[in-house]
Amino acid sequence: MDVVHFLPSLMEVLDEISDDLASVDAVFQLELTNSQTKIYQLGIRAGKSQWAEGVQFAATCIIKMSVKDFSDLVQGKMNPTMALLTGRVKILGDRKQLQKLQSILKKHYREMPVF
Repeated sequence: MDVVHFLPSLMEVLDEISDDLASVDAVFQLELTNSQTKIYQLGIRAGKSQWAEGVQFAATCIIKMSVKDFSDLVQGKMNPTMALLTGRVKILGDRKQLQKLQSILKKHYREMPVF
C-alpha cells in the first residue's frame, strides 16, 4: 500500500476519534521523499479532519522525512524521538499541536495498514 492509499485509512481512524481531536487546530504538512518529494497535508480543526495531496492550506507544522522512515514510524519500527535526534525526521513549526495529535493517536492506536 502506498502513502496515497494509507492516508484515507488514517482519515477513517481520525473520523472515529473526532471528539478527542477537538483540542487540535493545525495543518500538518508531510513532505515525503523517495526519488522525488511529495507533499500531503492533514488539516484538523474542531474535531474535523481532511487531507489533501499537494499544498492546499497554510501549514502550521511541516514534517520532512523519507517514505521509508514514514512507513517505519507508522508501523512502530522506528522510535520517533530517535528519528528526530538523528535527523531522519525534521519538524518545522508548531510542535505542540503535533504532540497533541501524537498522544491522541497513541491512545487510539490500532494496527495501521502497511505500505
